[in-house]
Amino acid sequence: MTRPAFDVVWARILCCDGEKFIQKRGGQFSFSRKGETLNLSRTNQQVSRSVFEKAYERVPIDMPSRLNDLRAPSYLFAILMDPRVREEDWKAKQFALMQRESTGLRASVHRRELQHQF
Repeated sequence: MTRPAFDVVWARILCCDGEKFIQKRGGQFSFSRKGETLNLSRTNQQVSRSVFEKAYERVPIDMPSRLNDLRAPSYLFAILMDPRVREEDWKAKQFALMQRESTGLRASVHRRELQHQF
């Protein structure tokens, strides 16, 4: 999977200033830009470009908890996984397939281990 440079993604994000986004659990929010920082409408938190850049290094992601070590993970997830921002460059489905492939072997080994215990 090839992804565009972060500058391209950041420009897409900035084009959505004032527009509604939906968090995974259904909460709606928007943001306004102040320099290199986004002010989120449903919280007093601000998220800097550098935080988005760190989150972008992890896409595709399938859930906000993959970003729990970063500021405002549910907002980062909602923005980065929104079709207006990701376009066709990455999808949560791609991540799910990669996870399934990497965990499939571990799951079958774990099942065998459980069978031997009983």
